[in-house]
Amino acid sequence: MPEYDLMQLFGYQVLHAAEWQGQKAKEFPADMRYQKAAKELEQLASEIEGLCGSSIEEEISDLDARLDFKARVEIAEDVSRCLRTIGFYDSYETGLSLVEWYRDLLQHKLADR
Repeated sequence: MPEYDLMQLFGYQVLHAAEWQGQKAKEFPADMRYQKAAKELEQLASEIEGLCGSSIEEEISDLDARLDFKARVEIAEDVSRCLRTIGFYDSYETGLSLVEWYRDLLQHKLADR
């Protein structure tokens, strides 16, 4: 059993980004990109939650356990940048494809150390 589940490691960040975009959609109702982003992020978060208990969750948990503080800060910044672009400039077809991006990010950070 992983120390942290996939939602704790990544999914709640996606959900928080969806909520933030939803607030922006209320502030700027004429800009439909916020609503589109919120909807896409909500769907991705839901799909990510469905991946809890999967092999990719174990893989990510194992990678996460090997990260140092500096790498975690860098990853948080990279994730934030990525999530801000969803619905505006980037899109992910599935929650799995976003989780695979996250896994690859962790692998690259570990390889750079």
